[in-house]
Amino acid sequence: MSVILLTATTGTSAFLNSSAFDGTGISPVSLFIDSVAVSAIFLLVYFIRSRSKISAREKQAKEAVLSLQNIIDAVPVPLFYKDLQGRYLGCNRAFEEVLGKYRAEIVGKTVYEVAPSDLAEVYHKADLELIISQGQQIYETKVLFGDGVRHDIIFHKAVFRDTSGDVSGMVGSMLDISEQKQTENNLLQSEDRYRAFIAISTEGIWRGEVNPPIPVTMLLDGQVAAFIDNLCIAECNDALARIYGFSAAADIVGRRTREFYDLEQVQEVLEKFVSSGYSLHDYETRQYDRFGHEIWISSTLVGVVEDGQVSRLWGTRRDITDKKRQLEALEYQANHDSLTGLPNRYYLKQRLEMHLEMLDDHGQVALFMLDLDRFKEVNDTLSHHAGDLLLIEFAKRLQQVLSGVGGEIARLGGDEFAIIYTRVRNERDLFWLAELMLRTMQSPFDIENIKVEIEASLGIAVAPAHGTTPASLLRCADVAMYRAKKEMKRYCLYSPEDDPYTPERLALMNDLGRAIRAGQLDIHFQPKINLAKGSLAGFEALVRWNHPERGLLMPAEFIPYAEIGEMIVPLTYQVIEKAIRQLKLWNDEGIQTSIACNLSTRLLMDEDLSYHIEAFLSNYKVDPSSLELEITETALISEPERAREILNRISGMGIRLSIDDFGTGYSSLALLKSLPLNALKIDLLFISQMLRSEQDAIIVSSTINLAHNLGLKVVAEGVECRETLEKLRELGCDEAQGYFIGLPMCAEVAGQWMERQELTHPGNEGENV
Repeated sequence: MSVILLTATTGTSAFLNSSAFDGTGISPVSLFIDSVAVSAIFLLVYFIRSRSKISAREKQAKEAVLSLQNIIDAVPVPLFYKDLQGRYLGCNRAFEEVLGKYRAEIVGKTVYEVAPSDLAEVYHKADLELIISQGQQIYETKVLFGDGVRHDIIFHKAVFRDTSGDVSGMVGSMLDISEQKQTENNLLQSEDRYRAFIAISTEGIWRGEVNPPIPVTMLLDGQVAAFIDNLCIAECNDALARIYGFSAAADIVGRRTREFYDLEQVQEVLEKFVSSGYSLHDYETRQYDRFGHEIWISSTLVGVVEDGQVSRLWGTRRDITDKKRQLEALEYQANHDSLTGLPNRYYLKQRLEMHLEMLDDHGQVALFMLDLDRFKEVNDTLSHHAGDLLLIEFAKRLQQVLSGVGGEIARLGGDEFAIIYTRVRNERDLFWLAELMLRTMQSPFDIENIKVEIEASLGIAVAPAHGTTPASLLRCADVAMYRAKKEMKRYCLYSPEDDPYTPERLALMNDLGRAIRAGQLDIHFQPKINLAKGSLAGFEALVRWNHPERGLLMPAEFIPYAEIGEMIVPLTYQVIEKAIRQLKLWNDEGIQTSIACNLSTRLLMDEDLSYHIEAFLSNYKVDPSSLELEITETALISEPERAREILNRISGMGIRLSIDDFGTGYSSLALLKSLPLNALKIDLLFISQMLRSEQDAIIVSSTINLAHNLGLKVVAEGVECRETLEKLRELGCDEAQGYFIGLPMCAEVAGQWMERQELTHPGNEGENV
């Protein structure tokens, strides 16, 4: 008896807890009652059908049947059970009361004998479908109650099985939803009032439909794409239509909302919408009306989630174009010079801060300060109005030149202008741009029919060498500009030696000397990957200085000071020795890799260079082929014959050699061909622009082909996104490094990085990028 009860209860629970009952409106109490009742029905059927087989316990069985019948009679939910031919085997008292019939009038009868013929046909068809499916069933229909009224009912039905597991009948319950239906009808009747309210609203109000509905469990990108493709305006008021240049709501209903957005912007909005739980309030977007005119909209958007899916949205939209343009005008005035229309000092500071924040180990930002010579004479001779006209014309000329080379110009005030330039590879680029700007002044200016000739002086400062803040760069450029005026030069590059206002320079150099002598410089390692295999190709050693007061300093912040004196020689030797020592530590751990070190120009000319490196390799017992030295093009140009001799000696030891920052110097192909090189590194200036600049892409492709023709491996530095990585792989580049692949990291973190890569992709470390 206990075994039978356990089986029936378990089966019933599984039935009642199934997803088929979700959202039907049954309360937890009702579900519990159903569970007990249906379990009782299962047992009741079992005992009824088993009575003849257990005559020895007939009395016991009859008592059990009676007890179970009493249980289901106590359930207020109408319950019934039938055999496979559709005849009622039994029901509870609630079912009798609903139909207004006694049990004797129901049991043994089919639906055709109990219900009106039209309804009986519906019930019979549903029974057949349930028996065929041998599962569960929920459907809504009508039932003629004993009061003579047809009620709206939801049937919940499932098959039950005998002890051998065969389907032997079906059990069901009824839920009266007539009151709910009446409520829905009342809501429908009130809809006209809401429509009237929406119609007279001055804000655009709309309802969107998504077909097919979007599951909330779908990934974010999938949901965004589905909203873009399938969200249509199903209903709206005339106010919304007028926002987009239509005359009536009918003109816009049925259109996809994406018609009025930039694709990139609608993706961003929908990502926020989904991430915030399908609700956005008072968000502003740029959209377009039917004529393509730009409009600004303030919107609220709420999604309706039903059964785990989003099928419709409600939203409001308000045209804020005029307000937005007023704010933009105010912002423009705050950031631009009213006379020339150029950005002002405040805007320049913002742009400088942005560029400085984006600086990496190899990047540079140049600031030019330009001041017109003898401008006061123009004001005093021709009037201030003429001076203003001259400034306007000069600004136009300068702007035209800089727009073609990527420079950003601002007027600081009076006759002073500043220019930001980020495409800096070497000093020659700075001087080239200075000459280009000054050539704009060779032709006289026509000011109120008077030919006015004027000249200017330029000062140049470069970050991070001369400063890492807008204020420090402006000061250095100003110092250089007044030096140009004083020495009657057209332009000057800032030089710390000529700056009497930098006592910190001497202090920093003293600190650097002490740090080198004490061995306090740190080495970080940036990984390189083999693009063909997707595996680790080695590391580049990058020096860092953890200054006790200034914090962590990048190479560009102290290497120039080391190169002023003789500190660059011991500094470079220290970096090379620490790199070789790290190779030894990794070798002892079973890690076989390589490390590349930068070789300064001064050290390349050191006759003892090969002996020092040989001693390091011997002391730590490291294979020379695991060490690579990187030399810049400029280091080769000054004394090519001496450089060739020293490099041949180093190459003979088995050490690999590569040209660093290729493309930024002026080395000849004949020189490159004559050197014992193994690799060529393309400068990040070209790599970072190759996706946006066709010219840079051609340079990269040509450089790869040139290097391969010379038998050299090609390494791309400055890879900061997957698109660049894939493009380099497509062009046949051999290796790559950059922030997208891995940041410079200390030795401990580099070891962990290699372990993670090995665990993720055994024997194929770089495959994840």
